[in-house]
Amino acid sequence: MEVYQINYLIDRLKQHLATYTEVIINNEGKTAPARVYNDHAFQLQKIGRYKPAPPYIIQFSHLTPRLQAELNQLDDIERMYVLKQAVARIFEDVNMGIYHNSVSRVLRVVLQR
Repeated sequence: MEVYQINYLIDRLKQHLATYTEVIINNEGKTAPARVYNDHAFQLQKIGRYKPAPPYIIQFSHLTPRLQAELNQLDDIERMYVLKQAVARIFEDVNMGIYHNSVSRVLRVVLQR
């Protein structure tokens, strides 16, 4: 297996997270697909108001085996860089202005295993 370059890994991770969906059930029992990580970014747009700011959590089990393997090969600093860059791009897609004026200062990403 050829190892991904860091920028390519960031692109692949962002794409995967931005398109990851789960089926949710509303109060009326109807189901609908939800883009989990995009929705999470939308909900955290006002993250700068919280003291302390809540982390943006990524479930390791939501990643493909290839992404899991690639992240496991990185040291802690590189892994955090890749995670934060991928999540930053999701926030930029949701609202670039809010991300750069508020969220970017306090964004903390946690990979939950």
